[in-house]
Amino acid sequence: MNLSPSGWLENIISQLPALTLLQNMGYEYLTPQSALAKRGGKRSKIVLEEILTAQLRKLNQIQYRRQTHAFSEVNIQKAVEAISQFPYDALYTTSQELYDLLTLGKSLEQIIDGDKKYEAGFTKFSFLQGSTQLPLLNNIYKNTSSFQMF
Repeated sequence: MNLSPSGWLENIISQLPALTLLQNMGYEYLTPQSALAKRGGKRSKIVLEEILTAQLRKLNQIQYRRQTHAFSEVNIQKAVEAISQFPYDALYTTSQELYDLLTLGKSLEQIIDGDKKYEAGFTKFSFLQGSTQLPLLNNIYKNTSSFQMF
């Protein structure tokens, strides 16, 4: 936060009301220190991987031969890496490609009972697997007043 008089004014006029509104909408506030800790202390990381991993584990499963199977830890890690290590090209194209990955998901191979199973739309990173009618209810919303990078 900016501690100059103009910075105080900005906090009072815009930042604090925005943070309050988001919290009233169900967002969990993370202090800047907590947000950095959830990034492994690395400012270069922008994805809260621990939270993403837990949600992918919780919400995604494979239906195969009338049985439900959990996603393998290897595939969950691959899904997290697909987002957190997404290559940057140019703002527009990278944004479009990342949007497609988040909304369409990614197919990854998993062996179930000795059979290879390809699950189309494996992750659906917007967590649509759990509820296609109300997908937003499966998301976890976080906000912070400062998210320093690099």
